[in-house]
Amino acid sequence: MINATIIRIEIRDSVHGRFYATSPDMRGLITSEKMLDDLLDQTQVAIRDLLAAEGFQVRVFPAHKPGEWAFVAVPVEMLKEAKDEQTQAA
Repeated sequence: MINATIIRIEIRDSVHGRFYATSPDMRGLITSEKMLDDLLDQTQVAIRDLLAAEGFQVRVFPAHKPGEWAFVAVPVEMLKEAKDEQTQAA
């Protein structure tokens, strides 16, 4: 199992009217879309799919702050454990 991981995203726009996203934290991540919102959605899916290809089931959540783009990948097992603990505490 992996820990929750923050994946920083670098976004660039081109003269051809497209946005591109890559990451210094995730080898092989590159996405491209015409609209920024679509790019972020596609990048979130790509992170999940790249980690799934390595055998990790994760949920990916936005973790952006002003001027910085990022996502956090949380193992599904970790989310289940947290939910079980919350249920037991109630």
